[in-house]
Amino acid sequence: MTSSTIVIILIVIAVLVLGLIAFLIIRRQRYIRALRGRGWTFESRPSLESVLDHHAPPFGLGFVRKVDEAISGQTATGVPFRVFEYASANAVQYPLCARVSISDSQETQTEPA
Repeated sequence: MTSSTIVIILIVIAVLVLGLIAFLIIRRQRYIRALRGRGWTFESRPSLESVLDHHAPPFGLGFVRKVDEAISGQTATGVPFRVFEYASANAVQYPLCARVSISDSQETQTEPA
């Protein structure tokens, strides 16, 4: 191969990689905009404290715990909810959906998605 062919191949690969990155960024922004359009809240990196009110496994297991991508809001019928990804060093990653109680007297229930 000549050096000009290699340069052309590298340019084509760079353009494809940049195009893929742009596509993924645009797709994520449209996803977040759609969530907010429904009146829901999106947090890319919520704090661990925001989910510590759950007292059932896998919460509280392990010392290395992480919460990622939280969505909260109300369903079309008005039921409040909260969805997030939770991972700990002792367990695999769990996508979770929590039904949030409206009054303080009710318990919050957590169910795997």
